Amino acid sequence: MAFDSLNAFMSMNGYGLYVWTAWGVITGLCVAQVIMARLEHRRIVQRIRRQIRREQQL
Repeated sequence: MAFDSLNAFMSMNGYGLYVWTAWGVITGLCVAQVIMARLEHRRIVQRIRRQIRREQQL
């Protein structure tokens, strides 16, 4: 391992704040993308169901 201790790993030779902030931002964006995709999928399915119901009423 390149670091002597967990504390050295977390501090990343003084750049830990930047490194872990970047990891946090990227992780947050990935999670947000998954959530937004699921919400969009749900909206599309609802729109299709409404359209099918309208067409069946004709």
